[in-house]
This record gives sequence, structure tokens and C-alpha cells, in this order.
Amino acid sequence: MDDRRPKSQNLRVAFLALALATCATAAAGETAELGRHCEEALAKAAAPADKEWCFGVVADPHIYMYAWSDLGLARCLRGWSAAKARFGMVVGDLGTGENLQADGPAAPGSQPIRTKQTDKFAKTISSAPDCPPVFLSMGNHEMDGDGKRSWLEAMFPGSTPRIEGNGNDRYFYYSFNYRGCHFVCLDANRTVDKKQQLGMLPEEELTWLEQDLAANRGKLTFVFLHEPIEQHGYLRDIQLSWDEP
Repeated sequence: MDDRRPKSQNLRVAFLALALATCATAAAGETAELGRHCEEALAKAAAPADKEWCFGVVADPHIYMYAWSDLGLARCLRGWSAAKARFGMVVGDLGTGENLQADGPAAPGSQPIRTKQTDKFAKTISSAPDCPPVFLSMGNHEMDGDGKRSWLEAMFPGSTPRIEGNGNDRYFYYSFNYRGCHFVCLDANRTVDKKQQLGMLPEEELTWLEQDLAANRGKLTFVFLHEPIEQHGYLRDIQLSWDEP
């Protein structure tokens, strides 16, 4: 490999070889914490050491978008349970809009019941029989409402004590290992000066990714990212696989 190629091209090689088969110092703590949470959750689940195993993946479940869709999420979780998936990965956009939403008709003369999307998402998971551990890779709509921090706390309880504000100014990426395989979750969205930067992988995340892949060389590796490597004709073009001219 020509090491002089731009890092975004190195990223393309990493994705094509690995993902398609299936920060700053301040962020380093969260990166390690999130990965540790996943490995501890998997160890606690104590799944049998079968030779064959699987994991589930879903993207854009949007527990709320114009209406609640928790029944659809519950159906997905039941499918993972039936397949005996060891864990499930939600690849971004767990909800949409303001966190607090009307939930059920109001009694006469009273205000409608309102529920946080983060709470309903977590409750749907905890209520699913034999549900495997569920992990999160960030999408753009995690910046809606109460922000990334609220979703991290819902999915990874206790992981956010060092995060100030809603966390939308940061990228949250991490990795973990399971049964000899390596799993990487990337984040390509943040808010800077009240403006959203979407579909961008910063230099520190690319550097971390290269180091992480090098440290886990030889393992079957899966990379999760909400945005496609290339996208044409929907809302806007995305080209994560090469440098912009």
C-alpha cells in the first residue's frame, strides 16, 4: 500500500476490505468507556460458546417520526432474539426531533401525556424478552432534541459524566472485540457554532481508526457508520471515500 495516499483514501481501503464484507484527547476517555461498556455487556450476557453465531443490525428505526414506531422496534428486537443474535447494533437515527413527544390521548381538561424518545427506546429494549445487548453508532438525528448525550446515557448508562452540554460538539467513536472479531463504530456528524456538519470524518477520528485497525490486524472486522461511503441523488451527495478537490 502506498502510505503517501490521503488518509481519506486509506479509509476507503479499510472500508472496502473490512466494512463492506458485512480525537482529540478529550474524546479518548469516552472512546475507551463506550468500548468497555460493550464488552462488559457481552460478558454479562454470558452467551453459549457456539461455533456459529450472529449479530443484528438495523438503521434509522426513528422511534418517533410524526408518530411512535416502538412496535416496529419491538418486532426487530424479537427477530434478533429468535435468531439468538449475540448483540444488536443500531446504526444511527434512533429518534427524530424534540425528545419529549405526546404519548397517548389526554383526559378531558388535562395536558396530553408526554414521553421522552430516549426513555421509550430504552424501555422497548428492556421490555423485549431475551433481548441481546443493544449498542449504538451515531447518526445525524442524535443531534436533535436533547442531543447526543441523552442517547448515549439511554444506551450506555453511566458513560457520560465527563461530557458537558448536549455532546453535539463531539464525535463519539469506539470499538470492541467479541469472539475473535473486531467491531468499530464511527461518527461523522457534529455541530459547530450552531451549524451541523454532516457526513464528515475528522482527522483525529481517521488517525484513531488507522491505529485501531492496526492494533487489531488479522481479526475479522466490521465497521459501522450511519452515512454511506458514497451517496448520489438523495438530499445531497456524500463522498467519504476520497478527498474533495
